[in-house]
Amino acid sequence: LAIQERENDLVLATFGRGFYILPNYAPLRNLNNETLAKEASLFPIKDGKMFKTWRPLGGLGSKEKGFQGESFYTSPNPEVGVEFVTWIKSAPSDLKSMRLKKEKQAFKEGKQIDYPTLEEFKAEKNELDSYLIYTIEDEEGNFVRELRAPINSGLSKMLWDMQYPSDGMVSERDANQSKGFSSSGIFVLPGKYQVSLSKSVNGEVSKLAGPEVFQVNELNNRTIPTSDRAELVAFKRKALKLNNAIAALANEVKLLNGKLPFYKAATKALPSDQAADLFKEISKLESNLTALQVVLNGDRDLAALDLDEMLSLRRRASSAIYDIYNSTSNIPGSAKANFEIATKEFNALVKDFEILKSEFNAMDSNLDKAGAPYTPGRM
Repeated sequence: LAIQERENDLVLATFGRGFYILPNYAPLRNLNNETLAKEASLFPIKDGKMFKTWRPLGGLGSKEKGFQGESFYTSPNPEVGVEFVTWIKSAPSDLKSMRLKKEKQAFKEGKQIDYPTLEEFKAEKNELDSYLIYTIEDEEGNFVRELRAPINSGLSKMLWDMQYPSDGMVSERDANQSKGFSSSGIFVLPGKYQVSLSKSVNGEVSKLAGPEVFQVNELNNRTIPTSDRAELVAFKRKALKLNNAIAALANEVKLLNGKLPFYKAATKALPSDQAADLFKEISKLESNLTALQVVLNGDRDLAALDLDEMLSLRRRASSAIYDIYNSTSNIPGSAKANFEIATKEFNALVKDFEILKSEFNAMDSNLDKAGAPYTPGRM
């Protein structure tokens, strides 16, 4: 047995070929009677080491062994991030678990087990999840990130990847309140941060512990480091925000495009002369929408004829961020130029979209007046 003092790791080697590491056992030093008596505790936090990970065995095969095959020996590296270790004296019980516990006890004692009433069943079904909230702020107290996890009794840990939260489009999977939001992939700036621990029970949030201050450091292992880390982070965040805004616009365009087949079908229920006039208007909407999509995504017909394509808005904005997404060097001029051009094109396209959206709304009104069958978006 040996202690690696700098990292607070407990290292064990066997007489065979076994080698084990218990990483950062330092929080255990604070696990005393005073701590155990508290409702919750947030232990001192080890400094975070910020760096881009490398996969020397390549991307094929498994993450750990690459293309070497499963018989190739590897040992997983510690997860990259800042580790928050907490002590929770007791987790709150929900209505369903309390009922099941009561029924189990009644079964042991041979007593009657009452069937839940409709009101009790609905209360269980509609009860909100309980969860822990880790609120991360910079040293000035500005909000940086929030992490969430289920409440479990005893020791638990939460890993922060030292990244800003995503501001992309949400999905139905993000609705679970006990899970935090996804990461943006962009590291925060090195410096001091603080974290506080709270809990949410039945929708009521209360503070448990903290703030606990910690440091995020950047490893000095880069070949061509940027001269201005703050500028690099700020550019990545605004370039990623532009890409997310374009994705949102593309989704709105897709929704409008989905209306067109229903518009065309609805005209068939009307007199032929009236249907013909409406169909012409619908065809014009389709043509304008196609023109907007060409600016947004490019003209696919050019590729079919093996002709050179102009750089679409989406590809230009994507190039501005993803060409340097994992870079820690200075921002190249091409990325800055692509961002500026894409920003101007996007602002102009948003105005065109708003006009087109109003024309679709007008078509909804025209179909209402004509007494056309139901189409999505019309009541």
